[in-house]
This record gives sequence, structure tokens and C-alpha cells, in this order.
Amino acid sequence: MFSFVLPCHNDVSLLMRTLAGLCLNRGGPEFEVFLADNNSFDEDIDAAYRKYVNHLELYLIRQPRLPHPRATSRARNLGMNLARGEWIINLDSDCVPLPGYLARLAAYLNKAGRQNPIVTGLRRFVDFGDFSDDDILRGRVDFDALPQVASPANYHKVTDRRLPYLQRLGDSEHPWAYFHTCNMIYRKSTALRIGGFDEVFDGVWGYEDIDFAHRMMTVGGAEPRYLPGIECLHQDSRSSHALDRFNKRNNPNWHRIIKRIPGFEQFKSQQYRTQSREIRL
Repeated sequence: MFSFVLPCHNDVSLLMRTLAGLCLNRGGPEFEVFLADNNSFDEDIDAAYRKYVNHLELYLIRQPRLPHPRATSRARNLGMNLARGEWIINLDSDCVPLPGYLARLAAYLNKAGRQNPIVTGLRRFVDFGDFSDDDILRGRVDFDALPQVASPANYHKVTDRRLPYLQRLGDSEHPWAYFHTCNMIYRKSTALRIGGFDEVFDGVWGYEDIDFAHRMMTVGGAEPRYLPGIECLHQDSRSSHALDRFNKRNNPNWHRIIKRIPGFEQFKSQQYRTQSREIRL
């Protein structure tokens, strides 16, 4: 069994498209879905839950009142601890899994047997335009025809900036750098053994997933794997544009991660300089 864990906060139309994408993966491996709500508007999140609870094995976890809605580490830990699946799948609430996503993932993991992989797949950054979740459910969306965008979530690039590095993942000095929770899969038992996500990263954007992947590999013995064919559609949105991903200098999580992982600052700073002149270190 698989357990999807999705932190969410408002932007319910994006979440509904994601849930509709999950519906297109029914009929194969058994799965459940946990929505870990970081203080969304109640009426909106309730509407999403009511609409999809009869389509999916869906659970809604409400966080208590938070000092800041960016409590993604705590949200993922809450879902992970409740999950019944052997495998946890982290998606962001604005990332739509394509049809066949789960079947391809299950086939890969069945071949892996008793191995302990931590798996990631690509993101495709798209504009859904006026298509709704109902359009997805009714088969009205040609996913291949959706316009791709240069999203700020990808440092204004169209193709997932991780692709060339993922294709050479086995040679990477810092393989954990490419594991993002918008599309990441791992064994629940290993994640619990290393203590899950570190909630000290909550309240600020970023790097909690890299810290988690680093501990999964170095402490938990998980093997990094890139799996082509388990793509998610990242919905370009106002939320994508609102985050200042470029200002590393003032991001406490950036300073946390470079202190924790030896050599990571030099490695990642060099990469950032080749990706965008806008990034401030």
C-alpha cells in the first residue's frame, strides 16, 4: 500500500486538481491520501475534502493554530505517522500526478524487492488555464498539450533544472540536493528510524527536504534513485510567484543546511551561480 502525504494551505483550486489527478491513478495499487492542513480557510478545505472523500481513501488532518502556515515538516510528519502504507509519497498540493504515475512506481518498487531506495521524479511546470478539476476527472485535459512555463519555482526555467543532474545521480557528490518533496518516495520504516522531517525548518521556505534526504541516505542507508516516467505537473500560480526563492542570504533555512552538510555551501553556491544571476547568497 502507498500513502500520499500532502501539506496544504488555501489555494484549494490547485489542491482539487491534484486530487483529481490522484483519482486518475485508481484501479491499480492500493493507496490512501492524507491532507495535512496548515490553517487553511475552513470552508475551502472542507469543500475539497467533501468533494473527494467518496472518490479516494482520503483523510484530513488539521494542524492546531500555527504561528506561520509554512509548517510543512510538521505536516509531513503527522501524515507519515498515521500512514498505513509501506511507502510514503510526498507531493505538494499543487503538483498533479499524471495517469499511470502509481502503476509505474509500483512496478519499479516491486523489482527493487528488499532494497531501500529513496526515489524522485521530474516536475513539468505548466499553466492549466481555465481547466478545472472536473475537466481532469472527465478526461477533458490533454496533459501533453498544456503550455509549459518558466516558473519562479524552477528559477524561471522551463525544463526541471534538476534533470541533467538526476541523469548523473550516481556520480553526484551531494545526491540529496535533488530530492524535493513535490515528488519524493521512500520507505516509512526508514523515515521513522531517522526521526522524520526536522521541524526546526518550519516557518521559512525550503531545504527541509534536502536535510531529510541527506539523513535518509547517510543515516538510514537509503539509495538515491531517479525514476523517469513518474512525472508531476507543477501548477504555476500566484503562490509560485509570491515566494522569494532567490534571496538565500536572508533565508535561515539556507544557513541551517550549509552548517549541517559538509561541503554543501560551496557545491550548491556554484550551482546557483550558473542557474541565475538573481540568486543572492
